[in-house]
Amino acid sequence: MKATAQSGTVSFRYLAADIPLWVGFGLFVLYGSYLGLRDPGVFTSLKGILLFLLIVSGNLLVWWVVWKRLRTNWHFTLTPTHLIATLWSRRERIEIPWEMITRVTKLPRMERGGLSYSQIETAQGRKVPVGTHLIGYQQFLEEIRKRAVNCQTFDPYLTEWDR
Repeated sequence: MKATAQSGTVSFRYLAADIPLWVGFGLFVLYGSYLGLRDPGVFTSLKGILLFLLIVSGNLLVWWVVWKRLRTNWHFTLTPTHLIATLWSRRERIEIPWEMITRVTKLPRMERGGLSYSQIETAQGRKVPVGTHLIGYQQFLEEIRKRAVNCQTFDPYLTEWDR
């Protein structure tokens, strides 16, 4: 979190190493898969087939998390008049006037694979996901609650373990 007291602008972002960490872990799992599958007898026994299924499901899970993290790694800047959300992976920048925020709700965990994400919804129907792993998440929620004057529903995840 970075604050500028003179202008009333506050910035929030996720851990900078989050994406490279997950990609590195995914490459590690992929390399382990290669090592496990290069044995010629891996498909000749039940144990080998179960190992293969475990490797495939592990790879799918890790790369799915990498994909979700890339699609939800927003950088938020709160100005006196707007919420500015920037997603570097898609080169997308959204400026939302505070009056246009109508709801802040929990995303169902099934949509995010068990990860805790809230979403900010605007009057035009635009939805921006916010993960509880955002640095300064509690302060971010407080700022949204203070500044979004037309917000009718405010029910975000308060912590990672909130139900």
